Amino acid sequence: MSKLSPVLFAIGLALPSGAFAHPFELYWWAEPNASIGGFDYSFRLEQIDAFEGHVNWVVFADTGSTAPLNAEGLQFPTMVGPVPAPFPQLQDSSGGHNGATFLAPVSGVGWQPGGIGDFIFWEVHANNLIGDENLYWSNLVGDSPTANFELGIKLCGLGGGGSISLLQDGVCNGAQAFCDEATGVIIEPDYTLIDGYEEIEVSCDGLDNDCDGEVDELQAPPGDDAVGVCEGAVKVCDPDFGWLEPEYTGFAFQEIVEYSCDGLDNDCDGLTDEEDPDVEPPIAGILVGVCQGAASVCNGSQGWEDPDLFSIEGFEQEEFLCDGLDNDCDGEVDEYPACFDSMGTTVNCACSNATPMPLWLAAFMPLLVIRRRR
Repeated sequence: MSKLSPVLFAIGLALPSGAFAHPFELYWWAEPNASIGGFDYSFRLEQIDAFEGHVNWVVFADTGSTAPLNAEGLQFPTMVGPVPAPFPQLQDSSGGHNGATFLAPVSGVGWQPGGIGDFIFWEVHANNLIGDENLYWSNLVGDSPTANFELGIKLCGLGGGGSISLLQDGVCNGAQAFCDEATGVIIEPDYTLIDGYEEIEVSCDGLDNDCDGEVDELQAPPGDDAVGVCEGAVKVCDPDFGWLEPEYTGFAFQEIVEYSCDGLDNDCDGLTDEEDPDVEPPIAGILVGVCQGAASVCNGSQGWEDPDLFSIEGFEQEEFLCDGLDNDCDGEVDEYPACFDSMGTTVNCACSNATPMPLWLAAFMPLLVIRRRR
């Protein structure tokens, strides 16, 4: 439904030379007609100041050639009830489309008001609703024709029916405004008393809570896991269930269980790579000796790398221990060319039958290795 504003204007009549300026007001009021559609307009032409003479024409909703650019006319106007005396008929200057609608003139002196407060009243049905400040009128008064276009003041209650509020969409549909007849001011209802109304829409419920014609157009809150590669994810509004989590798998680099070493928080839990207990490092590329089974180390965006070999228990860059292990991870066990017994005697080191090297001698072995190579 369109948002409707009850409208009532008072518009002054132009008078013959020498007469008091604007001694009349033309009030109008529009209400929707629920039974047949369109709108019912009520008009009252009232004398508000001293006047001597008569009115032959009442021209209203006028879009004549000299009318203001925003002037609107009635579409397919028809009388509701009798034409006010002494006017015999309602006429339209353009065959039903936004012309000048008027009460036709009569022979003789026309309407002669009896004094201040005297008025004539009539009702017209039309297909359209004229904007709040778009109904202009002109007139011919007595024997001196004039064509002044006037736009008046707002007043309510002329038609005697209820008035609809400005907000009519969503939960405000059917809300009623109130007319202060003493001031002619339309008073909007207290919308906060309407079930489901929100001045700023925050609910996800399939309703237009702020009555602006849009349903659940509010800003969606961030998702519960809107971090890492899921940053920027927002919840999805479901009219039946409220705010739901988004489908995170649609984000680039997202992993339900993080396994990548790439410097990213792939499973959107706030932890990156090796900080995340979900990440299990793969076995390093060195698969022999004491290095066998060592885990790779994550180097962020550089990916998985072999660990620092000196951090591996039993590793030796130059193997010299006779311990039955491949300490330098080259695929050979105890391949150092000399092993020593407890007396320091050099033996052929198969080591399975040799006595381990004394600790004092092991300390000097790197020096011996260097001398040999020289």
